Amino acid sequence: LAPHVPAWFRGYPFRLLPRQGTDEVILCVDEDSGLVVEGNSAGEDFFDTAGNASPALKTVLDFLTEVERSRKATNLAVSALAEAGVIRPWQIKVKTEQDEKTISGLHHVDEAALSELPDDAFLKLRKASALTLADAQLLSMGNIGIFERLASVQAQLTPPPVMALPESL
Repeated sequence: LAPHVPAWFRGYPFRLLPRQGTDEVILCVDEDSGLVVEGNSAGEDFFDTAGNASPALKTVLDFLTEVERSRKATNLAVSALAEAGVIRPWQIKVKTEQDEKTISGLHHVDEAALSELPDDAFLKLRKASALTLADAQLLSMGNIGIFERLASVQAQLTPPPVMALPESL
């Protein structure tokens, strides 16, 4: 229902996972996904006859490598924001057709705390590329209404419960 498809789904059934005890990552595949088959099929091979990654596998590997790089950069930026003390717990209320639900366990950037930071702390956030992330999060808060609309659409899509038929008509 939303225009964004999370990278985790776009890369599936592949995933980069850390090799135990190292900083290195390895490409893994969910063989039980139903998307990986052996033998002669209409799919593409993972490797060419020389043992090199096929173009399709290389595309997936490049994509997941970029996702991993972005994940690490995001973690550094979030750590810098947390260290600066500008991340706060955030409870939001979403109206549904039945009632209002409170969603907890989320956090947000406290804009007032961010703007009150001393210059040296603010500069540290800029160097960690954390300000872009903070601004994006603050701007995205205006999209909260989407959750209400999605809840409404979900309620409309959910079929009504089926009544049990009597044993004898």
